[in-house]
Formats: sequence, C-alpha cells, structure tokens
Amino acid sequence: MKAGPSPVPEPSVASGVSLRRLDLRRTAAQAVVYLFVLATVLFFLLPVFWMASTSFKEPKQVFSTPPTWIPLPPVADYYAENLGNAQMRGYFKNTMIITGFNILAAVLVNPLVAFSFARRRWPGRRLFFTVLLITIMLPVQVTLIPIYIIFRDFGWLNTYLPLIIPLFFGNPVYIFLIRQFILSMPGEMLDAGRIDGCSNYRLYFNLTLPLLGAPIATVAIFQFMFSWNDFLYPLVFINSDAMKTLALGLMDLMTQSQFTGVFDWGLSMSATALALVPCFIVYLIAQRYFIQGVNITQVYTGR
Repeated sequence: MKAGPSPVPEPSVASGVSLRRLDLRRTAAQAVVYLFVLATVLFFLLPVFWMASTSFKEPKQVFSTPPTWIPLPPVADYYAENLGNAQMRGYFKNTMIITGFNILAAVLVNPLVAFSFARRRWPGRRLFFTVLLITIMLPVQVTLIPIYIIFRDFGWLNTYLPLIIPLFFGNPVYIFLIRQFILSMPGEMLDAGRIDGCSNYRLYFNLTLPLLGAPIATVAIFQFMFSWNDFLYPLVFINSDAMKTLALGLMDLMTQSQFTGVFDWGLSMSATALALVPCFIVYLIAQRYFIQGVNITQVYTGR
C-alpha cells in the first residue's frame, strides 16, 4: 500500500521562542539606530538653536549661568536694526545679484557642455574630458593666484565680474554629473531624432533638455548654496565695502569687536540668522530635488 502524505510538523515551542528573540533583537537594533540618528540630529541642530536663541537675548543673558536656552522676554530689536541697516541691505543685494547670475550660468552652460561630451563625437573629446576630470582634483588654492593676476590685469577687481564670468565657462563637477545622467538615458531616442532629420540643436533642446529637470534643479540648488555662502572668492576679489557680500559682512561684524573691545552677540547672531533664512527656504522648497541630487551624485561617483 502507498503511504499517505506525512503530516506537517507543528512549530515547536523552542522555534517560537527563537523567533520572538529574533524580533526583540531587531527591535533593539532599530531602537539603537534611531537613538543614534536622533543624537546626531540634535548635535547638528544645537548650534542653530543656540544662534536663534541668542539673537533674541538681552546682552546679560548671553553668558548667564546657568545658560538661558529660551530668552524671556525675547528681544527683536537686533533684527530690526539689521533690516534697517543700509550697509546690511547692500550685502544682501550684492549676494543676491552674484548668486542669481551664478545659477543662471550653471543651468545654461553645464547641460550643454555635458550633452556635447555624452552624445556628440568630435576629435579630442576623450582627451578634453580627461583634462576636465583632472581639474576636479586640483585644489582651489593652486589656481587662485593665477586667476587673481588675470582678473587684476583685466581690471575686474572690486566688481561682480570675477565672481560671475568664470561660471559661464562651466563647472567640471556639474558637467560630469549631468553627463553621467545623459549617458543613462536611452540613446535610441536620439537616433530616432537623427533619422527624422533633427539637427544637433533640436536633439538637445527638444529631446534631451526636457528630461534633465532633476539634474538641472540639483545643479541650481548646489550652486545657490555655494554662491550664497561663498567666503573665499569674495574675500580675494572684493575690497570695497560697497561690493562686499553677506559672508564678508558677517566677518566685519566679528572683527569690529577688535577695535571697539565690545562684541554684540545678539546683533551678530541675528545677522547670521537672516543670512540663513534663504538657505532654509530654498531647501524646503526643493528638498525632493536636493535629496535626489545627492543620490545621483553617490551613484555616479561610486560613493
């Protein structure tokens, strides 16, 4: 006689205990990870909170013992003083002009150059792209003095030009980022466009550019963050007070105490908070593109 199917063994008590132990270990591991992330976030947010708190404190509360975390009563006079300061408004105006033109240059030039490296075939393309990658490895300090001499001979010092014109010649990092994104796009689409008689300009403007929304937005965000917070290049090329940017203006607030002997922490922290507000606004509006750009960068750079 043929034996019937063997009954399915019921799970033993020991296996159930093992599963519960495994779940507890996973829960404990997740709790440790969440606590670590929370501690890291608090560690990075603590200076920002202290800056915002100090900007509303009276002078006697800045270094009080124990520390005053929440000022009572809050004082908003420092913000009114900074907003009413014509010199501070000039710093904002200069920074906005430079940042706006830099973003315009970044989104106009870099995608076009990246398309040329990715989809066009021209003599020396690989050589020029190799040179482009080498320039990424060069520290800024290596080329700073030659660039300064060139701009001095052009008569561009103390103007917007040294901080704007170089961006219209492309950025190697942005070109590499957008080029890798274009290479991930299907080449058959451009081949079909060529068969239909599309010129190179139509292949770029009609077929490629509409699909580059995410990397172009990422480049715009990165360029905004860099230009808005840039300190080195304005420090080198700008000397007059009327042309200084926010970064240099905040440095002036710090250095004024060396001559007066009294440092106004509330005034300095309120000016710093005002300078950070546009960065927070841009990040909140374009958070999705910013995170997507970081992911794209990690994928294409192998990090």
